[in-house]
Amino acid sequence: MNIGSVVRAVVIALVSGVAGYSLRQPDPAPPGATTNGGEMAHASSRSNSPPASPLIAVASDGNVTLRVDQQPLEWVLEQIALQGGNVTATSIAVAIRPPSSAEPSCREPTGAARIEPAKLLQEIERGSEEQRVQGLLEARSAGVFVPDGTLKTLFETDASERVRLHAFEAYLERQTGDNAALRRTLEAAALIPSALIQREARVRLNELTDMERMEALFKQRTGS
Repeated sequence: MNIGSVVRAVVIALVSGVAGYSLRQPDPAPPGATTNGGEMAHASSRSNSPPASPLIAVASDGNVTLRVDQQPLEWVLEQIALQGGNVTATSIAVAIRPPSSAEPSCREPTGAARIEPAKLLQEIERGSEEQRVQGLLEARSAGVFVPDGTLKTLFETDASERVRLHAFEAYLERQTGDNAALRRTLEAAALIPSALIQREARVRLNELTDMERMEALFKQRTGS
């Protein structure tokens, strides 16, 4: 339900209620025209006429029907909210109330802000297999620097093939753009006693060779 529509409807209802209340007030009697019988008849008519009950109806399409006389605004908003179901009286009241500059701003810290680099490095170096894997992944995503020596030790000697692979990928990322250094690393990794690292190193070497061949062919054709 649109908050602006609700507020406009409430304002219209309150204005209508005030106007209706004014129309129902009896005209002042001229001086001396009031008699005991007239006062009794007027009191009787007031006692016999039932008070108008407030009407607040919220349709399924969000339209609001209001007939409210002399009721507090908070009560009207609460009734609309109770029938609307998806809007609370508090949210409506806040929507029509100007924001206060004194309200504190409470923001959740980002994932990177909650990471403690020292603790993360400790888990990567001495944690369980799952902690080492998750630590490497979190360090890459959050930009936490893991020393080259730590990564090299992990992909060369770690007991877990998963840890080796993640450490190897993180180590290779730092050599992007330097084909000579990347080739030396891949050639050395192809000799490591790990079937997974050897296979990955050979695949990367073939990709690097193909890329260098294409670069040389492009330079030959363009004369650059």
